[in-house]
Amino acid sequence: MDGEAGLSIRWPPPTLWGVVLGAVGLCTGFYAPIVLNPDANQGPLFGIFITGPAGFLGVILLGRLVLHLPITSGRRWLFLLAASVLYLLGVLYASLPPPETHGYLIEGRIDRCQAPAELVPEGIAYWEGRIAGAPWMEVRGGWQAELRELAAREPAVVLTVITRRENRVVRHRRPWNRGRIGTEGWQRKVEVERYLARFAGGSCSSYPGQLPVLFMPYAAASSAWPPEDLAGLLHVSRLEPATQR
Repeated sequence: MDGEAGLSIRWPPPTLWGVVLGAVGLCTGFYAPIVLNPDANQGPLFGIFITGPAGFLGVILLGRLVLHLPITSGRRWLFLLAASVLYLLGVLYASLPPPETHGYLIEGRIDRCQAPAELVPEGIAYWEGRIAGAPWMEVRGGWQAELRELAAREPAVVLTVITRRENRVVRHRRPWNRGRIGTEGWQRKVEVERYLARFAGGSCSSYPGQLPVLFMPYAAASSAWPPEDLAGLLHVSRLEPATQR
């Protein structure tokens, strides 16, 4: 009886808590990002360097605490099982993909308006510098002539905008809200940037000095180098009415 009583006090020991929770954190943190968020650059490192060690070290302390509580060995095993399940769920939640940037809402005023053709020499100089700095990249031919043609043909202007504030627009990616578009709230941000705009045509007289709320879509990296669109070739972002989100 004394031996059984001693076992009921000592088991499960704190080290076993650390081994069990460390294994849960390591395995879940290793595989969950691969399955739930394959685009993340952390991948299995999340389990190796964060959730595995955190589970082992943190739960040894929890095991020592539970060891001194006046409860039976059976209840301690239940505590270990509950802690494992809760830690598993916590790691799974932390592995879910965060919202991705869909674009920005901006408020500001126009400081300058230019025809795209005015910025062609600057765009060519920018991309020639990029190309010279990355000789290993495969450069598509005829991009200079394409830039000149697009700048002359497209009904667009380049606006230099003094931004007063912006609002990040995100696309949610978790199972219960996947695909839903939301915003994070307005933040004060004063900066001067250039944007390609088409929503009022190709005449500067069509654009008011005080702009309405506009949407700047997030520009994903282009597989072509230099890119094939006018905004990319001029190295500016695009603006469009916020209602087009």
